[in-house]
Amino acid sequence: MNEQPIVDYYVTQKENPHNREVKKNYAYIKRGRSIGVETIASDVTKYSSLSKGDLLSAFDNAGMAIARHLSEGKTVTMPGLGTFKMSISSEGADTPEQFTSKNIKKRRILFTPDKSVL
Repeated sequence: MNEQPIVDYYVTQKENPHNREVKKNYAYIKRGRSIGVETIASDVTKYSSLSKGDLLSAFDNAGMAIARHLSEGKTVTMPGLGTFKMSISSEGADTPEQFTSKNIKKRRILFTPDKSVL
């Protein structure tokens, strides 16, 4: 029985990061060209009664709404896509009173794909 890969990949030999004397073969994703929201909107129109313009507007508005909710500390779940949440890194302060927003060094958005995507 042949196993179907869930994504196109290639295999290349590299040094084992834990033991540089040993070379092992690792899989890497074959990256295609990047696609944009226009392509996604065109694809979705094939399965929906919405126009491409309607979808582009909805995507734009969804992006703004997701950003607002994330900035409020909320987790945003998009069924069939995944879950977004905000994460921050900060430098410690000796007391809560000494901590200011200047201690926050990095903000990131974490994404966990929906199980149907994997």
